[in-house]
Amino acid sequence: MSTVHRLGFTEIGVKGRDGPFRYNVIFVHGLKGHPKHTWGRGTTGGDTTNQRTDVGLNRKKASIRSLLKGRKTISTSLSEAGNQPKPFWPEEFLTRDLPDARIWTYGYNADVIQGMFQAGNQNSISQHGRDLSAQFERDIDNKDPVVFIAHSLGGILVKSVIHLSEKCRSRTRLIIFLGTPHRGSRVADWGKILSNLSRVAFQQPNSRILRGLQVDSEVLENIHEEFKVHVHKCGFKIYSFQEGRAPETLGISHKIVDDFSSKMDLHRGLETVQSMDADHRQIAKCINREDPRYRAILGVLKQFASEGIDRLTREGTSYIEPNSSTASGKHPTDYTDGNANVQPMVQEAGPKQTLNPIYYLPFTANRKFTGRESELQAIQKKFFSDLPCQRIALDGLGGVGKTQVALQFAHWMKTNQPIYSVFWIPVLSEASFEQAYMEIGKLLSVPRESDEDYKKTVQRYLSSETAGKWLLIIDNADDKAMIFGALGKPGLINFLPQSDHGLFLLTSRVREIAILFAETDVISIPEMTSHEARALLDKSLIMREESLDEHADQLLKELSYLPLGITQAAAYLNRNSNVSPRRYLDLLRGAEIEKAQVLSRGFHDQRRYPGLSNDIMSTWLVSFSQIAKEDPFSFKLLSFMACIEPRAIPKIVLPVGSSEEEMENAIGTLCGYSFLTQRQDPNTFDMHRLVHLATIRWLEGQGIMQEILTNAVQGIFENMAKQSAADESSAHLKWRQILPHGLRLISQSESLYSEDLCNLADYVGICLLTERRFKEGIDCLHKTANWARANLARDDVLRRHLDFMLAYALLQELRVDETIEIIEPIVSTNKETFKDDKEFICHSEHLLASAYLENKRVDEAIEMFEAMYKNIGENTSDLEFGYDQIGHQLASAYIETGRAKEAVEILEPIVQEKRRTSRQEDRDRLSSEHELGRAYLRDGRIHESIEILKHVINVQKEHQKEDDRARLASEHELGLACRRARRFKEAIEVLEHAVKFRKADLGEENHLSLVSEHELALAYLEDGRIEESIEMLERLVRIRKETLEENDESRLASESALKRAYRQRKPFLVILTSQVP
Repeated sequence: MSTVHRLGFTEIGVKGRDGPFRYNVIFVHGLKGHPKHTWGRGTTGGDTTNQRTDVGLNRKKASIRSLLKGRKTISTSLSEAGNQPKPFWPEEFLTRDLPDARIWTYGYNADVIQGMFQAGNQNSISQHGRDLSAQFERDIDNKDPVVFIAHSLGGILVKSVIHLSEKCRSRTRLIIFLGTPHRGSRVADWGKILSNLSRVAFQQPNSRILRGLQVDSEVLENIHEEFKVHVHKCGFKIYSFQEGRAPETLGISHKIVDDFSSKMDLHRGLETVQSMDADHRQIAKCINREDPRYRAILGVLKQFASEGIDRLTREGTSYIEPNSSTASGKHPTDYTDGNANVQPMVQEAGPKQTLNPIYYLPFTANRKFTGRESELQAIQKKFFSDLPCQRIALDGLGGVGKTQVALQFAHWMKTNQPIYSVFWIPVLSEASFEQAYMEIGKLLSVPRESDEDYKKTVQRYLSSETAGKWLLIIDNADDKAMIFGALGKPGLINFLPQSDHGLFLLTSRVREIAILFAETDVISIPEMTSHEARALLDKSLIMREESLDEHADQLLKELSYLPLGITQAAAYLNRNSNVSPRRYLDLLRGAEIEKAQVLSRGFHDQRRYPGLSNDIMSTWLVSFSQIAKEDPFSFKLLSFMACIEPRAIPKIVLPVGSSEEEMENAIGTLCGYSFLTQRQDPNTFDMHRLVHLATIRWLEGQGIMQEILTNAVQGIFENMAKQSAADESSAHLKWRQILPHGLRLISQSESLYSEDLCNLADYVGICLLTERRFKEGIDCLHKTANWARANLARDDVLRRHLDFMLAYALLQELRVDETIEIIEPIVSTNKETFKDDKEFICHSEHLLASAYLENKRVDEAIEMFEAMYKNIGENTSDLEFGYDQIGHQLASAYIETGRAKEAVEILEPIVQEKRRTSRQEDRDRLSSEHELGRAYLRDGRIHESIEILKHVINVQKEHQKEDDRARLASEHELGLACRRARRFKEAIEVLEHAVKFRKADLGEENHLSLVSEHELALAYLEDGRIEESIEMLERLVRIRKETLEENDESRLASESALKRAYRQRKPFLVILTSQVP
């Protein structure tokens, strides 16, 4: 049996196999996998050691506990059932059955879940892909083709390396996926899928162990989309094996990777999908050579080998290389400029043209037209291919340029398809439609029948062979009733001609209309690319200012790369020569009312219909009115979304319809207008920023914005309360999705204070403080707490909770005086007003004592903490708030008063217990270890202090931000300890980091910044860097003279240190002077 390396490549079954070899088979394991054990021998599953899980308590009282104390944990472990043999089948079976294949297994560190599914993380799947790419190019040093067999998330790793490595991509011929998740679905998004996979890999039945699991769905979707491109380009084969059943353990009743996710949905020429009678873990394990799993995989490999390994098969592939010919030898028609004369691939059979082509176009060719090559080519290929269509619809957001694309194609037809007449019909109204038919009839010399609707006459003529070939462009088809009819009244579509020799091109901002008209032949017109947008801006300006280059990209981004917005901005700048591009950008970035005003400025455009508003803000108003009239629930959703953030709108935040179908239909309507776009996660949406602004202005104009805001506040508050009540363990995850929308709503509703708004602010505040976003928490809670004090009774639960949360946030921001001002009155009336709520009494006293400690009122703090420490077991034994929290704070107070030994006696058992019950990155545990390090230092146990503080900082570096205040505090203490141990360079390293980020966070003259800077100056001095020390100390003395009393200890310490530095400088000056000749 081969020795398999845990990391990197191992070629297995080498002994006794001489070849010749024609190809490589590489096995890649998944999460918590192993290059050998995943495929059989050894441990049958993931790590069975205990895993800690949060028990998140998210109700209001529990929210306080989660801020003030460490979370309780539970442990659980499961092992896989069954004792069947699990041979290492790639070596024991496959090397015998595939004598002409080299068999490899690849290992990587898949034991750590944190960061694996995020961008920019050292443990990310993309980083693992880069590692695999480098090792593949180094270790698989033969030139034979490659087959990958990947289990679970190993498949994502393989997809990543295919994108990253051209060498790997060019050699790969076949990939076999075993239970690999390729994409999220409505039933299970990426977060859910990866949560399930992690539960199985780590053998934990409780998903709350996965609090380290953070999923960037966009990263995973990008890997998938890039891989699909390579599959089409390179033509290698995909074989996707799906799980046949759910796992028998962990209480999961569904497949870990569902059928939708475990296939790529490529056409059959590229992908084969097969179900395997095994759960997610067992799909990779084969018992013997007769095992159906093994026979299925072996069959795929043998079929592949027999069909010719050395050629890249392309059967069934829809991909066409650029500039290549199609199978029939005909070339696709390329869109070119108006001077080219390119003929279509296929000339349609039909009657001889009896007329010269006739053109009825309302606008001349647009000289400023820019880009859109891919959209124009798509139209051309659909009309002129081996399987041509007759109807195409262009859909997209109002102002995105649908009309201009259609116009450009119309003029291309004039030049490149001269046998076609081109007719343009605007359907702004029934009158415009009728007028166009009248003009077309005149151009065609169609006689008017005395008693017949002339539209019918023109229709009949265009349907005849006499009319020849034609293209009919139907522009601005945005009214469904007008186009298709309603209430017994026929629609305009009834007047369209029927002919095998005619083509239709329709533009609409309503996707439903586009689909009804053209079925599957719909081309969506997106916003311009940044390159196209810049070219359009350059063409549209009379004079280019030098400052344009500096601000153009930002300006175009603010305009969302919409052609109408860009044209409007250029017209504004051309008309107002005193306004610079920078000033226009400032107007767009100003208050919403200013932005709305500047975007509402109309302008003349000779290629837009007269009488219509040309500004970007007005272009959507007709659609708003239409939705409000025809679809009340869609209008309700649109109005609600105007009150919240336009980005990353989760479905769970939206108002609930009378049925799921009504909700889906309403979302589909808004997506159909391109007001809303669905993300890769099917339950998350984005609203176009400018549409969002236009909706607000329209609602204000209708006089209903305040009513909409009031309803939205009530809706989101009730939603957050519902999430908490229904599922405490996952409520915070859902709150996090809702959080930015709650914040936006609160900021928009400041003039509408109510109890509902305060309740919403309360929930939002809990979420912000749990996320340690204290400044935002203070902003959110301050005004609502003031309103509650003025309008609610003293003993009202909401009022006291808002006050407590605000005081807690203020203390975290070291605004100690404000904290005491709020919490002292609460504590003074606690025992009488809140006597039945012992837990709140305990929490508020704890917070006040902590504020006293920060305010250097140490004796008062110690008195309160000692009383709480003594009595907590007797009076609050039923509370989840005990000796560790109070003991920690009491020890901190003892340290401040020089009672370090007593502090150590309290902290050592606390730290020991927390190390036993919580993860090393738990903030509460790190805080207690930090305090113990401080106590050791003050007790003279310097080396023990350094050891524990180094451990704390190492963990903080891995799990906290570089500017996290807790980390900076630990670095400050370690700097002191290293100075005491005369390890000056180590002291300087950590203190420089602490000083840099404390200054950035708190300000250069903040007390904590100055304290760290003082210690750094001393370290410089003791390390012989005298001039740096003097420069820093002189600054400190100057600041402290301006801000502190003469007898202040900090000021005196800095002055004393500066004198010492001057004395140390003098001998060097004497020596230097004596050497001068």
